[in-house]
Amino acid sequence: MKQSVIIKIFFSILIIVGGAVQGQTGYHKRSLKTEKRVTPHHNHHHNKKLRATKRYKRSRVVVVKKRRGRTLSVLPKGVVKIHHNKLDYHYHAGRFYRPNASRYAVIIPPRGLRIKSLSPKAHRFMWKNRNYFYHYGTYYIKKDQDFESVRAEEGMIVPSLPSELVEEISIDDQNYFELDNVIYQRVEEGYKVVGELED
Repeated sequence: MKQSVIIKIFFSILIIVGGAVQGQTGYHKRSLKTEKRVTPHHNHHHNKKLRATKRYKRSRVVVVKKRRGRTLSVLPKGVVKIHHNKLDYHYHAGRFYRPNASRYAVIIPPRGLRIKSLSPKAHRFMWKNRNYFYHYGTYYIKKDQDFESVRAEEGMIVPSLPSELVEEISIDDQNYFELDNVIYQRVEEGYKVVGELED
């Protein structure tokens, strides 16, 4: 009788100990699962910086062919005088002039200058979902009832450049064209903006 009681007690102890061990093992397994490290997902598109126009140091530039420039002794008839940032400019048929000694030099206008109408030869194109206009080395956007001159952006392609205002240059043995500090490369469709010179 005593022996059977002892045996029952012994098996009861084994069952209790075994259950406790199994419970602890299951706890650790669950803990390992919950402690698994999750790598955060980064939104690369959200953090991506806007691409800036590439800038070249003037010290790297080698002039291959200097710009010729163009001047007039008398302004053409029908010229329009524009006052911008305390300076006077003359505009006619898509070209701008500034006094140069006793003559008038053909120039690229400063950014921000506005005109009432464009030359009928102006080239229109879409860039980043916006209409741009280009003529004789100058880029424009429509502003209210005017056309405002703006900077060129890297990647833009235009059909031509004013040859008398362009300087042929070389940077790191690569040939380019420079106009108003903007650097162009000849491509099949015309001339592509690839950067600008540092001020």
